[in-house]
Amino acid sequence: MPRRTSKIAAALLATALSCTTRVEGYVNFDLPPDTHRVMLQKMTSSVHDAPLGTLTPETLRTLPELMAAWSQSPNLSHDVAPNHHLATAEHLLKRLVDERYAGNDHAVPTTDAYNAILYGWAGSGLGVAAAERAEEIVSSMQRMYTCKSSLRSTSMAIQPNTESFRSVLHAWSNAVRASDDDELSVRAAQRALDVLTWMVRLYKTGENTMVKPDSNCFELVMNAWTNSGHPEAAERVEKLLVIMDRLYQDEPSNDDDAGGDESLRPNARCFDQVLTAWGKRAESSPDAAQRAQDVLDHMEMLASEGMEDAGPSLASYSTVSAAWAKQIGLKGAQRAEEILLRVESRFLAGDSQFRPDAISYNIVTDAYVKARVKDSYKRARELLSRQLKMHTEHGVHRCRPDVFSYTLVLNACAATYGNRKERLAAFNVAESTFSEMRSNRIPANHVTYGTMLKAAAKLLPPGSERREAVVREVFGRCCRDGCVSGLVLNGLRKAASPKLLNELTTADIPHQWSSNVPKHDKGGTNSIKGRPRRRAEV
Repeated sequence: MPRRTSKIAAALLATALSCTTRVEGYVNFDLPPDTHRVMLQKMTSSVHDAPLGTLTPETLRTLPELMAAWSQSPNLSHDVAPNHHLATAEHLLKRLVDERYAGNDHAVPTTDAYNAILYGWAGSGLGVAAAERAEEIVSSMQRMYTCKSSLRSTSMAIQPNTESFRSVLHAWSNAVRASDDDELSVRAAQRALDVLTWMVRLYKTGENTMVKPDSNCFELVMNAWTNSGHPEAAERVEKLLVIMDRLYQDEPSNDDDAGGDESLRPNARCFDQVLTAWGKRAESSPDAAQRAQDVLDHMEMLASEGMEDAGPSLASYSTVSAAWAKQIGLKGAQRAEEILLRVESRFLAGDSQFRPDAISYNIVTDAYVKARVKDSYKRARELLSRQLKMHTEHGVHRCRPDVFSYTLVLNACAATYGNRKERLAAFNVAESTFSEMRSNRIPANHVTYGTMLKAAAKLLPPGSERREAVVREVFGRCCRDGCVSGLVLNGLRKAASPKLLNELTTADIPHQWSSNVPKHDKGGTNSIKGRPRRRAEV
């Protein structure tokens, strides 16, 4: 560090250490991580070094924020694990409790102090260990509140609240996403459900009226089950939605005109968890897509009745469309397209939040490709034309076709079967689509080129002049674009005549030919087949 910069940092550090009235800004203090950590360490040491019972009111006022700085600043150092920072925060909390035991009336451990640490564990990325520790802390808080200990009678204001439990649920939900073990993920999802059940019981029995669950608490548990990999995850997520709705109906509202407590009313985010859970089941269950469709229809009905925050979003429609697309076959593709038509209709009717994007179209196009019916390529091309129209005529920039949009149409063409006339018609669509892609300045990738060579191999007569010319042109462009991969070379083997193959191949593939291919897709680019051949100019 240059001397001048070092002096400035030292001055900032000294100023920060001398200021004991505010610590709030230290969480995001504008210092390098290591300098920030040293600052917090010195402040922490000054707390621990003071004799028990002697911390001043000024120091005690800053202590909760110092704990928050440790627990909620993950970038304090690159070489120190997050659990070290959280352990430091917990030691500060213990000192606050010990200070109260020592008779310092100014030391008042609060729920907010505990919640700062819970929040840190929930976002630590430490998986199951973080969730277990967060649950231990909340259990301890509830025991202290319930047992009416001497501490509570001396104004020790510790009572777990909704935020406390929400952090635990968040930690278990994160633990599910962080795990690659299905069994461990299911156990974590079950723990999240157990915590929510405990939370509801505490509130309903009056043991703790500050832990009233809300829609976000249910959403976190739904998310845990959605990502758990459990074979019945969708049913469990939907059951949670039903329980949530019952609680909403049973819980009185502060508003005489309302039917229940709005904080518990199922919203679109909760319904989306149900849609996602059924969507994940769509490949293995023939009824999953229809169930997702039923839920989507219910969301539309709720929105029409005035509950707009329960209505579907573009993401909701895309989830159901993708679920139908997984039902391989013409029916699945058609139902996916019906969902897209709903989106288009709502947007064209003036609802801008349903502005479709490229993914909306790619999902449906891919469904038609996988349906493998005779006119799949025509439907795929029609979808691409609609997508282009939405982009150019209606100004939907996010709808602009991308490389996947065009490559899907090429793939549909390449999969066409039938007589020579039908195959030639499909290749004409592929060739014009490939040309349009270049005209619209959409860079092709190695899959695009491989698919175009596949189309030539399957749709044009072997050894024909047109086939040879197409192969030469496509492979030449592929080389110049640095997109030669194993997939491309495999397509070249099948499409080119032996003479042309010998002309176009090289003893060693030049690096620039595959410079734009991801490393994991370069397999098979060392030679074209057997003993490598010499390269002719491309």
